[in-house]
Amino acid sequence: MEGKFEGTVILVPDVLNRMLNSLYIVLSDSPLIDRTSRWKNSLGERVADPRLTLSCNYSDKDIVTSGCKITYDGYLAGDVTVIDHGVLKSFLVSRFGSKKTGIPRSLNYGGAYIIEPGDKSLEEIIASVDKGLLVGYLSGKNPDSSGEITGVAKNSFLIENGIIRYAVNETMISCNLLDILMNIRGISGEQVTNGYYKLPYIAFDGVVISGK
Repeated sequence: MEGKFEGTVILVPDVLNRMLNSLYIVLSDSPLIDRTSRWKNSLGERVADPRLTLSCNYSDKDIVTSGCKITYDGYLAGDVTVIDHGVLKSFLVSRFGSKKTGIPRSLNYGGAYIIEPGDKSLEEIIASVDKGLLVGYLSGKNPDSSGEITGVAKNSFLIENGIIRYAVNETMISCNLLDILMNIRGISGEQVTNGYYKLPYIAFDGVVISGK
């Protein structure tokens, strides 16, 4: 693919899971202790599209990964709703982080991600995209404290005028993880469940896509 444009990316659930793991830059001990988290004062406020509800639910019958029901500091993992219809409801703070910040200890510290399905099929979401990518794998570093992400889109396909055209290579995407949560185009009604997570496909607008 040649050129550079701002478009839409549709993330498959496995890429979305990796993105969610990167939310430690705003939700976990270190950024809250250092007060570098952009969300440090956002509890109870809208941080994402109202259609997004994200929880970490180890009690869900489909989350069956071995050894994940105990936190690393020895507590039985409970269920946490992190974002409820776009509103930040909880941080992911350990006992240590709680002592340092005064924020109550979370019932778990991430993982076992579940995002409630949307009201459109994946086909409908693809059909709504003028130009963008269906991203099957993203190779790159974890975002820094600002949330900026840059990576190489692999196993990915160009979408034009609502149709998947062809596979791409040497194609970069860049965006801000926290900003794109506010720029959701669509959430699929389909969920992928693999024992680690229950996640839909999500399309995000405002992503810079760069070819050769």
